[in-house]
Amino acid sequence: MDQIQIYVTDNSECLEFEAESRGCRFDVYVKFSDELFSIKIYDIVRLTQDFESEVASKGFYSVDPNVVLVPAVTNTHICTTVMSLAKQKYFSQIKPLCAQEVEKIMKDLSPISLPTSFYDNGRSDNREGQTAKVPS
Repeated sequence: MDQIQIYVTDNSECLEFEAESRGCRFDVYVKFSDELFSIKIYDIVRLTQDFESEVASKGFYSVDPNVVLVPAVTNTHICTTVMSLAKQKYFSQIKPLCAQEVEKIMKDLSPISLPTSFYDNGRSDNREGQTAKVPS
């Protein structure tokens, strides 16, 4: 089983509330299979707003790479979605960050506290430093 860790640049409750209110979060990083991936999290309301704004101003909308839609931009929804994406082999289809980028940003990242249900026995003392195992 692969290990997965989810990081953000600021894991404060204030920023989580702000991200949920804005409907997007661009500072989410996933460490999976010894590689680090950057993903952009949106809810459908914010994506629709961005789409309509871009079409009105440019006449088209170009989707950024690694965009992931969630029901709401909360840590719980982000974790649930990332775990599902890992099970579906999503991270083998996108490009990881290069070694220089990883070295530059890792010192500024904080792990998201994964919900207790993400661990083998459902107990929070099984967290192993915010790492969860992805079932094959």
